[in-house]
Amino acid sequence: MKSSIATLSLLAALAACSESEPKNPPQDGDSSTPGKAPHNGPNNAPNNEQEPDQPAVQQPATDPTRADQGRILFAVSPGNCAKCHTPDATGSDRAPNLTTGNFSHSDGSIQGIQQVIIAGVSKDELSSQEYPFAMNPRGNSNLTDQQCLDLAHYVKSLSQ
Repeated sequence: MKSSIATLSLLAALAACSESEPKNPPQDGDSSTPGKAPHNGPNNAPNNEQEPDQPAVQQPATDPTRADQGRILFAVSPGNCAKCHTPDATGSDRAPNLTTGNFSHSDGSIQGIQQVIIAGVSKDELSSQEYPFAMNPRGNSNLTDQQCLDLAHYVKSLSQ
């Protein structure tokens, strides 16, 4: 019982400390304050160093654990990606290089790459007719969606 009271007292003290920390007042030109316009330059002229209205969309980074699992699948999966793309994924006369960051059938996002792995690429959709084979859905194997996601993280990591 005493430890419960002590724990509650400690939590109350921590909460009080966090509530009493002084907040830094917004500086002139701080656009992070809702409803406050950025400070304009002399003569009320607009400041040309304002942030753009729409921030750039950043691609999420690959998950190293998933990428490592994908690396293993790439080499030894039943579909054996490495058989056509080569063990180092630099491509062959059977399939394209996956290390350049240029993807003909995807926007290059992890989700886009995963969708290509799941759906495959038919002979008619091949980016170059020099490749003699289509890419079968899921590499012609029983890869799960999660395994396809692991492979996508690995493929994306090759060009980061």
